[in-house]
Amino acid sequence: MRGLRLGVALIATMVIAAIAGVGSAGAREAPASPEIVLAGFTSQQYPAFFKIAAAGRSVTLGAVALEMTCTSGSQFVLQDGFGPVRISPNGGFHAAVSIPPTAGSSGVTYSGTDSVTARLGRRHTEVSGRWELTVNYSYTNGMSDRCDSGPVRFTATT
Repeated sequence: MRGLRLGVALIATMVIAAIAGVGSAGAREAPASPEIVLAGFTSQQYPAFFKIAAAGRSVTLGAVALEMTCTSGSQFVLQDGFGPVRISPNGGFHAAVSIPPTAGSSGVTYSGTDSVTARLGRRHTEVSGRWELTVNYSYTNGMSDRCDSGPVRFTATT
């Protein structure tokens, strides 16, 4: 299981890096104002990644990998992300969304809730907080399953 967890964490890290544009080949122009990039791990030992606007006033991208545990006993790792979100003058930020019932592949419908509450350090070198994702699945045979990450703590630094 540990090897699988490491493999999933590496894949999630590569996906997050690709989203953020880190490590892409070829020359790129430098942004007008450099963003602050913070990376770390969750309490589940999966990657956490944040891009903060240069002035520290908004999160342009926040992403983590979360281990989900379902009422059926199933477990899987899911990547999750958000942005942009305004950062308050005291460094706090919060994002929450209700996922409306959505038809997925093969007739499966899912819905849920997703939230993150965190604080950016005064020097803009650390962000820490709590992330939680819950997804409800409804299958065409009438069965359903609820999968939840539980409250997952994270810390990311420069």
